[in-house]
Amino acid sequence: MQALLAHTGAHDRDSLVVWLCEANQTTYAKLAPIAVAHRTHPFAAQLLHDAGAEVGKMIDALDPSLTLPVAMCGWLGAPLREFVPAAHQPRLCEPLADSAHGGLQLAQREAAKLSG
Repeated sequence: MQALLAHTGAHDRDSLVVWLCEANQTTYAKLAPIAVAHRTHPFAAQLLHDAGAEVGKMIDALDPSLTLPVAMCGWLGAPLREFVPAAHQPRLCEPLADSAHGGLQLAQREAAKLSG
């Protein structure tokens, strides 16, 4: 709780609630390093386990064949790896480039398929 208060400038639980109500998606994302830094705290650990489960759901939705490698990009990619469900762990690999480059490659592949 002290780390949240320090990060947000809140003085107590009530002022933290006000900060949270006024925060947007980007502001909430800036709290992720606090959760990672406090990964042994039960609440932070549960948030990270939930995030890993959601990553697993995305992997399942994007690759129902369960054959493609999975690279997790961005600042949270590395810390979240350990929270991805065990069934997906063998498929996790290091990214070859950033996510924008990967998205462009996928778009180019699909465009090539469509153009015959």
